[in-house]
Amino acid sequence: MLYAQELQSHVCSASLSAFDDCNLHPDIVALQERLKNLTVRQHKLEKCVAARPEPPLFDSLAKVTPELKT
Repeated sequence: MLYAQELQSHVCSASLSAFDDCNLHPDIVALQERLKNLTVRQHKLEKCVAARPEPPLFDSLAKVTPELKT
């Protein structure tokens, strides 16, 4: 996400920010909108917590799964 913000600052420098969206290339406007959407999504995802058991149970589940198929 940091790269996208850095890229936006290079693309949308002070000379570009003086223009309104009508004078910018449509791809620039679309990228600005996408960056805003990704920033909102990032803030929503930061609130989510992933809980993983210690120790990981994948190996034991992988051993039990073939037994359940029969």
